[in-house]
Amino acid sequence: MSGTPIPVRRSWGAALHAVLHHDFCPSANRWVYWLKRPEASLATAGLAALACAVFVQPIAFVAFGAIVCTLALGWIWPVLAMRGLQCELQFVQIRATERQPARARLRIHNRWPWPVWGLTLRDGFSSGEELAETPTIALASVPGWHTSEFDWEFRPACRGLYPFTVPRLTTGFPFGLVQAGKRVQSTTELLVWPQTSTLDVLLDSTEQRSADDLLCEHRVGECGDFTGTRGFRQGDSLRRVNWAQTARHGRLIVTERQAAMQMAVRVVIDLDPVIHAGCGPNGTLEWAIRIGATIGKIYHQQHAAFECHLGPAVIRVSPGEAGWKRFLDELARLPRLGVAADGPLSTCSHRRHEILEVVVTTDRRLDIQSELQHPCGRQRLVVLATAAFQSGTPSHPFSPCAAHHWLVIESQDDVIGQFQHGWRRMCYEH
Repeated sequence: MSGTPIPVRRSWGAALHAVLHHDFCPSANRWVYWLKRPEASLATAGLAALACAVFVQPIAFVAFGAIVCTLALGWIWPVLAMRGLQCELQFVQIRATERQPARARLRIHNRWPWPVWGLTLRDGFSSGEELAETPTIALASVPGWHTSEFDWEFRPACRGLYPFTVPRLTTGFPFGLVQAGKRVQSTTELLVWPQTSTLDVLLDSTEQRSADDLLCEHRVGECGDFTGTRGFRQGDSLRRVNWAQTARHGRLIVTERQAAMQMAVRVVIDLDPVIHAGCGPNGTLEWAIRIGATIGKIYHQQHAAFECHLGPAVIRVSPGEAGWKRFLDELARLPRLGVAADGPLSTCSHRRHEILEVVVTTDRRLDIQSELQHPCGRQRLVVLATAAFQSGTPSHPFSPCAAHHWLVIESQDDVIGQFQHGWRRMCYEH
């Protein structure tokens, strides 16, 4: 078969639709876009009615007066209605997690004797990069001389301190010509933690120093004396397979050794906005924070000595649930645009051979800081491809020189699945 492309024939309806919706003069848009507003159409109709009343028939003054009254009512009524309202926002809980339900309560006191219709709550619940014009909730009406409370459930899409900005209660009733608004006072704040996933395997994170020669005979690890054998489980390294016992029993058998009294791991999350791409909850910055929190969570649950580098700040997470909650609070309070770096990313290179260090960054950092392209010792890299988070298409920006040191997120689709699969591969090759 020849490679000549087959021309696609378009119907007359599709061609006519394309012509009618084509912008032939984009430079003139700023002069004519005002005609899209309803008040512009009403004003034009009012001028036409006035001209007809003066030059044709005085009865057209009725139409002119009706249009003027409509404009006046559409502009004055929303402003007047909002002057009689007092608004207060309260969160039922003080902490939540991304994409998990949270409850909020809006209290509105109407001082007017008549009801106020068509209220919407805007701003405060979505970042500026998201659909800020989409209302959070819409209310039918608030009765006159009455205090009403409205509870609703929402799922925060991004970590942070809610509300992001001062919320506004708006109304455009009755004609939607103008949106009059009033600031809503927030009496409480909601801390939204980054979402974490689960990992079924761990990298060996025992510090290679003489101080860590204290081993525990009640815990299973990979650095102490031989303690016994057991059947192979999903996630076990092939280095631990006892081939003699495997041949004898006809199934995989692995050896178990003692574990250190305490493991140690360091996670470095690159927060420099210069090296990140995308915006909002689907940007590389937010995914770097989620991945760093996931790694820290699994090691913290194993009672490891865990520290996290967040830009210039170093957070040493204390054991227990209270320490983990304080760490998640710190992640929630990080600026949504990141933390500008004063210099190269600090990775404590002089201790790479002593402690497991996981650096979560992007390929742009590797272009700026070329020494990170050659991880050594116990350093591991989790790299997000920025091109994939800009266009949503798979990207291969580089080729890792040592595959078992790298975990590359190459697509914006199913980031969690890619991370879990890459982490498992990294553990097997370790």
